[in-house]
Amino acid sequence: MEAFCSRATQRGPRCNKPQKFRWDAWRTRHKEQHELTMADAGSVARSVASRSALKDKPTGVTKIPEALWIDFGKNQSIWRIRFALKNFEMKMQAEEDWRSLRQQLLHAVRVAVRGVLLQREGSRKPKPLQISVEGIKLCQKLERKEDRQSEWPKFLATISIETADSEAATAISSSLSSRAFRRSFATAASQQLASLGSVAQVRVEQEVPQDIELEGGFGEDLFVVGVPEGRIMDLGLCEGYELQAVLRKDDRGGDLCESGRPLRAMASHQVLASSRLSDGALRLCFQSPFARLPKFSE
Repeated sequence: MEAFCSRATQRGPRCNKPQKFRWDAWRTRHKEQHELTMADAGSVARSVASRSALKDKPTGVTKIPEALWIDFGKNQSIWRIRFALKNFEMKMQAEEDWRSLRQQLLHAVRVAVRGVLLQREGSRKPKPLQISVEGIKLCQKLERKEDRQSEWPKFLATISIETADSEAATAISSSLSSRAFRRSFATAASQQLASLGSVAQVRVEQEVPQDIELEGGFGEDLFVVGVPEGRIMDLGLCEGYELQAVLRKDDRGGDLCESGRPLRAMASHQVLASSRLSDGALRLCFQSPFARLPKFSE
């Protein structure tokens, strides 16, 4: 019978000191659980806020739960630069190796883009006011195949360029889309990454609202079915989100909010068409598919 007697065990830091010998479970106090819940809610709110590109609250739009806003600036353009790194032999064995490589790539892309766009000293062509590299990531892993070219790692850099007016934006856009820019960028970036390899297969694309593929319309809800790699995907938009509102400027320069039935009445390919949207600021509101799930806590 002595083997079945309850004995005092080693207590955890959150357990009260018992007055008698008994079995105690590891439990969390109600106050500590409430503080933990509040901390988790705060971290989630901060992460959602960091994903959204919206800086101020729009007017004329009803409160939409689980909303994600994506902002396209008037004189700010987002560009995606894809490139491959030839003869890359660095082995990524630790997390610090990738951090070091990422910093080298960010510096090389920043120096190359600024050097190509700002080298026109004495030229009358407009220059950008600000150039920033928002991020860079690996698009394709190394694969051992017979084709040597397939072993080159491919990277995607997201560039944000701010201009003074629409005329400067048009000039910068034509310069970035030219073959001369791709050639100059490859040369300048290869000089910065001489110890790692040489840059090749440069592709430059501008991020536009038309990159977001929608399905539905003609009275049905508009859902996202395709999202390109880059800033839009990094903000959290993916397949299944529903387009709720489009905020833009009308022909007279006033604020226009399209939502509800007028927005769903259009065809899916016409909602974000460039012929319908002006070159001004544009804000898109999407709702997460999680908003349709039942909330048992309420």
